[in-house]
Amino acid sequence: MSATPSRESSIQLISDLEPKAFRGLMGFVDVIYGAVLGFGVIEMAEALKFLERNSKGNATPLVLLTATSLFLIFDYAQARMCIELYPYRGLARFTLDICIPIAFVFAFAAAFQARPIYLISITVILLLGASWLWACKLEYPALFQHFKALILAHVVPAGVLFVAWLAQFIFKSWADWINWIIGGLYFLYCVVASALTGGESLMPLERRLLPIIPLHAPIRRFNRLVVSSIRGFKRRVGLGVAEDGDSTPPSAKE
Repeated sequence: MSATPSRESSIQLISDLEPKAFRGLMGFVDVIYGAVLGFGVIEMAEALKFLERNSKGNATPLVLLTATSLFLIFDYAQARMCIELYPYRGLARFTLDICIPIAFVFAFAAAFQARPIYLISITVILLLGASWLWACKLEYPALFQHFKALILAHVVPAGVLFVAWLAQFIFKSWADWINWIIGGLYFLYCVVASALTGGESLMPLERRLLPIIPLHAPIRRFNRLVVSSIRGFKRRVGLGVAEDGDSTPPSAKE
């Protein structure tokens, strides 16, 4: 009769210890991300040598490496904050947290060579990010309120990048400037996504998990500056109109 309570208490003890056990895995992920970022910094230092040459596209590797480094930093920081609040409950997210920085290694290598295969590397990173969100939802089913929007924010850009990569086989000159135009579109995507999600449309946690360089704070400051400038302009115009209305001489009023 005493075996059943003992077994139940053992199961309860294991379930209580699981979050603490999984928390230890994050330290390994931190090391992997740090090593990959270090690799990216080394590649950026090598890319600086291209700037000394007066050749076409010599700045492309440095631009791509800088953008990739920013993407890596924000990807790590935002996922790390989510894991601090919602720790691993299995090995799925941990496995993906190992695969994603490895994919960034290939992205750094392709960026250094300024090859169109760079787009495939970013596509894989975005799809892995969508898989990470899916695994997070399986662990915490009630966590997201706009899960489909988050998945689309990863899958749609991945599809666009894949189509852009395929276009090089149709338009031969496309490969010469594909990385520049995609880089510009990504920055535009970051601005638009930050502007659209800066209000109450997404939860704060969901905003942090968007595959973008977050520009919410700069956009909010810019909006406040514009609004305050418009209000200040209206006050000045209203004051000017009031002064014009009171410009009649006192003798004429009498």
